[in-house]
Amino acid sequence: TAKAMAVFEKENVMTTQTPGPSFEEGHTFPLGNTPLLVMDVTCGLDQASTENEPIFSIDFVLEKNQSINLKLPKPLLIAMRLLLENLCDQASWGRAVITTGAAEAGGSVLINPTGSSSTIH
Repeated sequence: TAKAMAVFEKENVMTTQTPGPSFEEGHTFPLGNTPLLVMDVTCGLDQASTENEPIFSIDFVLEKNQSINLKLPKPLLIAMRLLLENLCDQASWGRAVITTGAAEAGGSVLINPTGSSSTIH
């Protein structure tokens, strides 16, 4: 049921014709102008918002004890996932899929199970 709901929500986001906010270039960069290396990522669900929807929280741990925390409502999380999937497809990056297995086997990681690309970045 959860997988069916996820597919339905993804299709709903893809078919919705509501335009998102227009891009506005930033003029201030609190963490600097240079790219940052993400050392660790932690994800979780926060308390429900005013619409009783859980908020998805992503913490990016950077070098020099810096961090970035994103709190995304479910529709924005789905849109971000689609954006990242499209980026991976267009860049010909492979996708790693983590599957759970028996406790003694420790699960497994499949690289690019669909065969769309053999390059992993």
